[in-house]
Amino acid sequence: MKSYQNTMGEVRQNTSGHSIIYNGTEIKELDLYGTFDGVVFVSRPFIAMKTGFMPMYIKTSMGWTSIHPCKIVDFLKEAYHARSVSLYDWNAYQQSKKEKRLVMEKAKQQQSETAFLRASQANAEGSLRYHKSKKRLDDRYNEVGKPVQKKRSQRVVFGSSEYVTVSGWIYGREVLMNNHSFRMDERMSYYMDGTGCCARDFDNRDMRPLNDVFPVKSGKKAR
Repeated sequence: MKSYQNTMGEVRQNTSGHSIIYNGTEIKELDLYGTFDGVVFVSRPFIAMKTGFMPMYIKTSMGWTSIHPCKIVDFLKEAYHARSVSLYDWNAYQQSKKEKRLVMEKAKQQQSETAFLRASQANAEGSLRYHKSKKRLDDRYNEVGKPVQKKRSQRVVFGSSEYVTVSGWIYGREVLMNNHSFRMDERMSYYMDGTGCCARDFDNRDMRPLNDVFPVKSGKKAR
Protein backbone atom coordinates (compact mmCIF):
# COMPACT_ATOMS: atom_id res chain seq x y z
CA MET A 1 0.00 0.00 0.00
CA LYS A 2 1.23 3.46 -0.89
CA SER A 3 0.47 6.14 1.69
CA TYR A 4 1.06 9.77 2.58
CA GLN A 5 0.13 11.87 5.58
CA ASN A 6 0.60 15.29 7.10
CA THR A 7 -0.90 17.18 10.01
CA MET A 8 -4.26 17.52 8.25
CA GLY A 9 -4.88 14.05 6.96
CA GLU A 10 -3.78 10.73 5.54
CA VAL A 11 -4.25 9.08 2.16
CA ARG A 12 -3.57 5.55 0.98
CA GLN A 13 -3.56 3.97 -2.46
CA ASN A 14 -4.77 0.43 -3.01
CA THR A 15 -1.89 -1.42 -4.67
CA SER A 16 -2.89 -4.86 -3.41
CA GLY A 17 -3.95 -6.00 -6.88
CA HIS A 18 -7.57 -6.55 -5.86
CA SER A 19 -10.51 -4.63 -4.43
CA ILE A 20 -10.83 -3.97 -0.71
CA ILE A 21 -13.58 -2.61 1.56
CA TYR A 22 -13.17 0.73 3.36
CA ASN A 23 -15.94 2.29 5.43
CA GLY A 24 -18.50 0.04 3.81
CA THR A 25 -17.57 0.88 0.21
CA GLU A 26 -15.48 -0.88 -2.41
CA ILE A 27 -11.99 0.44 -3.11
CA LYS A 28 -10.81 -0.71 -6.52
CA GLU A 29 -7.19 -1.22 -7.47
CA LEU A 30 -5.17 2.06 -7.45
CA ASP A 31 -8.07 4.00 -5.88
CA LEU A 32 -7.24 6.54 -3.18
CA TYR A 33 -8.91 6.62 0.22
CA GLY A 34 -8.36 8.22 3.59
CA THR A 35 -9.32 11.21 5.74
CA PHE A 36 -8.65 14.93 5.56
CA ASP A 37 -9.59 17.30 8.37
CA GLY A 38 -11.91 14.62 9.73
CA VAL A 39 -13.64 14.03 6.38
CA VAL A 40 -13.61 10.49 4.95
CA PHE A 41 -13.08 10.38 1.18
CA VAL A 42 -12.59 7.91 -1.65
CA SER A 43 -11.22 8.95 -5.05
CA ARG A 44 -10.29 7.45 -8.39
CA PRO A 45 -6.60 8.03 -9.30
CA PHE A 46 -7.42 10.50 -12.11
CA ILE A 47 -7.15 14.28 -12.17
CA ALA A 48 -7.82 17.02 -14.71
CA MET A 49 -4.87 19.31 -14.09
CA LYS A 50 -6.48 22.42 -15.61
CA THR A 51 -9.76 22.24 -13.69
CA GLY A 52 -8.65 20.23 -10.67
CA PHE A 53 -11.50 17.78 -11.14
CA MET A 54 -11.18 14.36 -9.53
CA PRO A 55 -13.88 11.65 -9.45
CA MET A 56 -14.26 11.65 -5.67
CA TYR A 57 -16.82 10.70 -3.04
CA ILE A 58 -17.18 12.20 0.44
CA LYS A 59 -18.88 10.36 3.27
CA THR A 60 -21.57 12.41 4.99
CA SER A 61 -24.39 11.67 7.42
CA MET A 62 -26.60 10.98 4.38
CA GLY A 63 -24.12 8.57 2.83
CA TRP A 64 -21.55 8.95 0.06
CA THR A 65 -21.76 12.17 -1.97
CA SER A 66 -20.00 12.89 -5.26
CA ILE A 67 -17.96 16.05 -4.69
CA HIS A 68 -14.28 17.07 -4.96
CA PRO A 69 -13.37 19.77 -2.41
CA CYS A 70 -10.37 21.88 -3.44
CA LYS A 71 -8.61 21.28 -0.10
CA ILE A 72 -8.69 17.51 -0.53
CA VAL A 73 -7.62 17.79 -4.19
CA ASP A 74 -4.66 19.96 -3.16
CA PHE A 75 -3.82 17.42 -0.46
CA LEU A 76 -3.75 14.61 -3.03
CA LYS A 77 -1.63 16.76 -5.36
CA GLU A 78 0.81 17.23 -2.50
CA ALA A 79 0.96 13.46 -2.00
CA TYR A 80 1.52 13.02 -5.74
CA HIS A 81 4.39 15.53 -5.86
CA ALA A 82 5.92 13.74 -2.87
CA ARG A 83 5.81 10.58 -5.04
CA SER A 84 3.78 8.81 -2.39
CA VAL A 85 0.78 8.09 -4.64
CA SER A 86 0.20 7.80 -8.40
CA LEU A 87 -2.19 10.02 -10.35
CA TYR A 88 -3.16 9.82 -14.01
CA ASP A 89 -4.54 12.30 -16.53
CA TRP A 90 -8.35 12.35 -16.49
CA ASN A 91 -8.73 13.46 -20.12
CA ALA A 92 -6.44 10.69 -21.39
CA TYR A 93 -8.43 8.20 -19.31
CA GLN A 94 -11.73 9.40 -20.79
CA GLN A 95 -10.31 9.26 -24.32
CA SER A 96 -9.08 5.72 -23.71
CA LYS A 97 -12.53 4.69 -22.46
CA LYS A 98 -14.12 6.26 -25.53
CA GLU A 99 -11.75 4.44 -27.89
CA LYS A 100 -12.36 1.13 -26.14
CA ARG A 101 -16.11 1.67 -26.34
CA LEU A 102 -15.89 2.44 -30.05
CA VAL A 103 -13.78 -0.67 -30.66
CA MET A 104 -16.29 -2.81 -28.75
CA GLU A 105 -19.24 -1.29 -30.63
CA LYS A 106 -17.49 -1.86 -33.96
CA ALA A 107 -16.72 -5.48 -33.07
CA LYS A 108 -20.32 -6.00 -31.96
CA GLN A 109 -21.61 -4.49 -35.20
CA GLN A 110 -19.32 -6.73 -37.26
CA GLN A 111 -20.52 -9.78 -35.36
CA SER A 112 -24.13 -8.76 -35.98
CA GLU A 113 -23.50 -8.21 -39.70
CA THR A 114 -21.67 -11.54 -39.97
CA ALA A 115 -24.52 -13.38 -38.25
CA PHE A 116 -27.07 -11.69 -40.53
CA LEU A 117 -25.01 -12.54 -43.61
CA ARG A 118 -24.74 -16.19 -42.62
CA ALA A 119 -28.45 -16.43 -41.87
CA SER A 120 -29.35 -14.71 -45.13
CA GLN A 121 -27.01 -16.92 -47.13
CA ALA A 122 -28.40 -20.05 -45.50
CA ASN A 123 -31.94 -18.85 -46.21
CA ALA A 124 -31.12 -18.08 -49.84
CA GLU A 125 -29.44 -21.44 -50.37
CA GLY A 126 -32.42 -23.15 -48.78
CA SER A 127 -34.79 -21.36 -51.13
CA LEU A 128 -32.80 -22.48 -54.18
CA ARG A 129 -32.47 -26.08 -53.08
CA TYR A 130 -34.98 -28.64 -54.27
CA HIS A 131 -35.27 -31.81 -52.31
CA LYS A 132 -37.10 -34.67 -53.99
CA SER A 133 -37.66 -37.72 -51.85
CA LYS A 134 -39.10 -41.03 -53.00
CA LYS A 135 -41.51 -42.65 -50.64
CA ARG A 136 -42.66 -46.21 -50.52
CA LEU A 137 -46.13 -47.05 -51.70
CA ASP A 138 -47.32 -48.12 -48.26
CA ASP A 139 -46.12 -44.81 -46.81
CA ARG A 140 -48.68 -42.97 -48.91
CA TYR A 141 -51.56 -44.33 -46.86
CA ASN A 142 -52.28 -44.11 -43.16
CA GLU A 143 -53.46 -46.88 -40.89
CA VAL A 144 -57.07 -46.37 -41.95
CA GLY A 145 -56.15 -46.77 -45.58
CA LYS A 146 -56.74 -43.17 -46.60
CA PRO A 147 -54.14 -41.25 -48.60
CA VAL A 148 -51.85 -39.15 -46.48
CA GLN A 149 -52.04 -35.48 -47.35
CA LYS A 150 -48.72 -34.03 -48.36
CA LYS A 151 -47.39 -31.22 -46.22
CA ARG A 152 -46.40 -27.97 -47.79
CA SER A 153 -42.70 -27.39 -48.15
CA GLN A 154 -41.14 -25.60 -45.21
CA ARG A 155 -38.30 -24.17 -47.26
CA VAL A 156 -37.98 -20.42 -47.69
CA VAL A 157 -39.75 -19.29 -50.86
CA PHE A 158 -38.50 -16.84 -53.41
CA GLY A 159 -39.31 -13.27 -52.60
CA SER A 160 -38.24 -13.40 -48.97
CA SER A 161 -36.43 -10.33 -47.73
CA GLU A 162 -33.27 -12.40 -47.23
CA TYR A 163 -33.38 -13.62 -50.84
CA VAL A 164 -33.77 -10.08 -52.19
CA THR A 165 -31.01 -8.84 -49.85
CA VAL A 166 -28.56 -11.48 -51.06
CA SER A 167 -29.45 -10.68 -54.69
CA GLY A 168 -28.69 -7.04 -53.92
CA TRP A 169 -25.25 -7.99 -52.59
CA ILE A 170 -24.54 -10.01 -55.73
CA TYR A 171 -25.89 -7.72 -58.46
CA GLY A 172 -26.13 -4.37 -56.65
CA ARG A 173 -29.09 -2.42 -55.33
CA GLU A 174 -29.78 -1.08 -58.83
CA VAL A 175 -29.34 -2.84 -62.19
CA LEU A 176 -28.69 -0.89 -65.40
CA MET A 177 -30.49 -2.49 -68.35
CA ASN A 178 -31.21 -0.94 -71.78
CA ASN A 179 -30.21 2.48 -70.47
CA HIS A 180 -32.75 2.17 -67.67
CA SER A 181 -32.03 1.72 -63.99
CA PHE A 182 -34.09 -0.87 -62.14
CA ARG A 183 -34.23 -1.24 -58.37
CA MET A 184 -33.35 -4.67 -57.00
CA ASP A 185 -36.65 -5.98 -55.74
CA GLU A 186 -38.40 -9.34 -55.73
CA ARG A 187 -39.20 -9.22 -59.42
CA MET A 188 -35.71 -8.12 -60.48
CA SER A 189 -34.06 -10.77 -58.29
CA TYR A 190 -36.06 -13.44 -60.16
CA TYR A 191 -34.97 -12.00 -63.47
CA MET A 192 -31.27 -11.77 -62.60
CA ASP A 193 -31.18 -15.32 -61.23
CA GLY A 194 -32.99 -16.62 -64.31
CA THR A 195 -35.65 -18.24 -62.18
CA GLY A 196 -39.22 -17.07 -61.97
CA CYS A 197 -40.34 -20.63 -61.40
CA CYS A 198 -41.78 -19.80 -57.99
CA ALA A 199 -43.67 -16.67 -58.98
CA ARG A 200 -46.84 -17.55 -60.84
CA ASP A 201 -47.44 -14.00 -62.02
CA PHE A 202 -43.89 -13.51 -63.27
CA ASP A 203 -43.22 -13.77 -66.99
CA ASN A 204 -39.61 -14.36 -67.98
CA ARG A 205 -40.22 -15.14 -71.63
CA ASP A 206 -37.97 -12.25 -72.63
CA MET A 207 -35.06 -14.26 -71.26
CA ARG A 208 -35.69 -17.17 -73.64
CA PRO A 209 -34.34 -17.44 -77.23
CA LEU A 210 -36.50 -15.85 -79.91
CA ASN A 211 -36.42 -19.04 -82.02
CA ASP A 212 -37.00 -22.57 -80.80
CA VAL A 213 -33.83 -24.55 -80.32
CA PHE A 214 -35.43 -27.71 -79.01
CA PRO A 215 -36.60 -30.76 -81.04
CA VAL A 216 -40.25 -30.63 -81.99
CA LYS A 217 -42.64 -33.52 -81.33
CA SER A 218 -42.39 -34.84 -84.90
CA GLY A 219 -38.72 -35.47 -84.39
CA LYS A 220 -37.68 -32.84 -86.92
CA LYS A 221 -34.98 -30.51 -85.83
CA ALA A 222 -35.75 -26.83 -85.61
CA ARG A 223 -34.12 -24.68 -88.27
